[in-house]
Amino acid sequence: MSTRPVSSSAKMDSVFADIIIGVSDGLSVPFAIATGLTAAAADPGMILTAGLAATLIGAAGMGISGYHTVKDESAGPKEDRKFYANIGFTEEMQEEAMAALTEEQQAALQQLSESHFNSPRSSGFIIGFSYFIGGLIPLASYFFIDDTYVALTIAAPVTLVCLFVFGYLKNRLSNANPWSGAVRMLILGTLAAGAAFLLARILK
Repeated sequence: MSTRPVSSSAKMDSVFADIIIGVSDGLSVPFAIATGLTAAAADPGMILTAGLAATLIGAAGMGISGYHTVKDESAGPKEDRKFYANIGFTEEMQEEAMAALTEEQQAALQQLSESHFNSPRSSGFIIGFSYFIGGLIPLASYFFIDDTYVALTIAAPVTLVCLFVFGYLKNRLSNANPWSGAVRMLILGTLAAGAAFLLARILK
């Protein structure tokens, strides 16, 4: 059985996909936390502590989830062939059985073979680290500006632009409508931050 070589460009595409997944998922929660605590008149240190804690926890969870997802998915076709072999199928019969998969299943396997050339460990690390970087985007201005409202006026448009861009890229990776992904991420991020801001103002 021949082994298809993996090109360096395919590996880079896989890294790029993991980065997009991580960053896009890492933007929203710290943004909502920073917005809510700003409305509650918290000091920059408290905002950064809460935001960084949420980002670290989220990054760890995403990294672990990414590791197991890639590990399980990349084992899928191998497990199918192993099952057919265990019930006595010859290699030719295994090929025929794999070829009889539905069109949707074949498309999923094809997408997997094209986009998961990272090992589960490296993929999990890249997704988790990218999530952390994404979480730093809405928090960055609070490192340098003491006036939290001024920091928020910088963080909010930057984060919303990033949500739009990464929502577009994330949907494009999954062959869905990229513009709907961009708008959806933008709306969800705005609603989450807006709700946090209003709740903090009401409870203040």
